[in-house]
Amino acid sequence: PHLVPDAPAYDSVQAPIFDYVGFWPRVGAYLIDYLVVSIASKIITGAIGLGLGGIRPMEVTDKKAIAMFFVVWGSGMVVSWLYYAFMESSSCQATLGKMAIGAKVVDPQGNRISFGRATGRFIAKGLSALIFYFGFFMIGWDDLKQGLHDKIAGTYVVRNR
Repeated sequence: PHLVPDAPAYDSVQAPIFDYVGFWPRVGAYLIDYLVVSIASKIITGAIGLGLGGIRPMEVTDKKAIAMFFVVWGSGMVVSWLYYAFMESSSCQATLGKMAIGAKVVDPQGNRISFGRATGRFIAKGLSALIFYFGFFMIGWDDLKQGLHDKIAGTYVVRNR
């Protein structure tokens, strides 16, 4: 356990002490979340496809295929963003995957994060992935087990006590 940097000045009895969650448990949480988001995205994009009257392979034109790609990709991104932002800013402070491994997301003082901060963390994950996933691998060697997205958002993933 480490003290969180930038935590308010408490005496040693009251200072927030966290057990940071490392790389491999977070990979496990991610796999659970990936499954949840994938299923939700498939259901939603299927409903959108039916709402558009369905597209049979014989009828697909280049414009329709491009439009459907963006509808599927866009709805998947929205589902993913809302899932992570709502769950991590909720009273649970965790996605289903993080709950399964007994973890939660906190600010430097150990408090629940806002929806805005959770959104920033989600967007910053794009940067963590963009640089060959280096931002995620940082979790493995960082003393506070923060990925680049955690550092950008000022968040920590800790054991839920």
